Amino acid sequence: MAVPLVIPAPLRKVINPLHLEPLPLAPSALLGNVADVASQAVQYYAGLFGPYPYPRLAISQIPGSFGQGWPELVYLSTLSFLPKTERSKMGLSRAGGDPMGPVIIAHEIAHQWWGNLLGWRTYHDQWLSEGLASYAAALFLAQGKDGSRQFRDLLHLYKDDLLAKTSEGATVESGGPIWLGHRLSSSLDPEGYPTIVYKKACWVLHMLRGLMTDPKTGSDARFFRMLRDFVTHYQGQSVSTEDFIHHAEKYMTAESDLEQNHKLDWFFNEWVYDTGIPEYTFKTEVRVLATGQYVLQGDITQSNVPDDFEMPVRVVALYPRDKRVTLGQVVVGAGGAHFKFTTPQKPLRVMINEENLLAVVH
Repeated sequence: MAVPLVIPAPLRKVINPLHLEPLPLAPSALLGNVADVASQAVQYYAGLFGPYPYPRLAISQIPGSFGQGWPELVYLSTLSFLPKTERSKMGLSRAGGDPMGPVIIAHEIAHQWWGNLLGWRTYHDQWLSEGLASYAAALFLAQGKDGSRQFRDLLHLYKDDLLAKTSEGATVESGGPIWLGHRLSSSLDPEGYPTIVYKKACWVLHMLRGLMTDPKTGSDARFFRMLRDFVTHYQGQSVSTEDFIHHAEKYMTAESDLEQNHKLDWFFNEWVYDTGIPEYTFKTEVRVLATGQYVLQGDITQSNVPDDFEMPVRVVALYPRDKRVTLGQVVVGAGGAHFKFTTPQKPLRVMINEENLLAVVH
């Protein structure tokens, strides 16, 4: 179903803070890009999460550097209507990200599903709205030109922000668990809430997708089926973190059942109800067998997280032409882990797959 987009004419002039002079802008040129991105996002999300839930969508400008997504109405910063080159001149873009570009447009539109069609029960549960909207925006970015690289760059940027130091020398991520919501922002870290609830939650959902990916086929259909069914089951309701956990457990794989109880408490206790980004030290050696095969073995040690922290880590082999082969999954805990795999071809390198893992790897 085509959704009509209603976009009021933007401001004709925007002040450039670097030059302190008005920049004449063609309204039609500014409208077109935003309308195109918005339309593409609506269609993409309808395919992922279910039909667009409202009869129309209006998009309007709002002063400042933020956006808001209400039922049928999205407010976007005036900065989002500027060409990317102008945002770069104003210092709004940084390596790996253009926060006022397609990402914020896609994020606010995702709230039509995550936040509007499904609400949140308390401030503890608001991460479901903001985290799912943030991850939906990252997924949308991955569909475009050079999307895989942009997706990786965005998640890497989020990791850097979480590992950044506060004025007290602690990491931003250590300021508190996602579950604390708005209470994460304080005088020590005024940006604690958006960094942890938006960016760490985005990573948490990405790691959950990795846990639900079939280790044999590489299919992540289970994860997206879980999200779509969550919308179908809870639409029109305010959901809790516990609702999401219980729903996700219906789609978990045998490999993710670390406690052998058909529950994902171990995962959410570590990543939503507690703090900590693991640091892994990876050591490996390769030797050839008489049969001509190669044995790849080594150890992974863990630090900077509580003693009861454990996480499945995928070990991959890198071959020429950037070919990557997953050797297997190793569960790393306080005592570390040892791995041993056999492969018919000598790899260029053996390493931890960091694409689905929020961690620091050495």
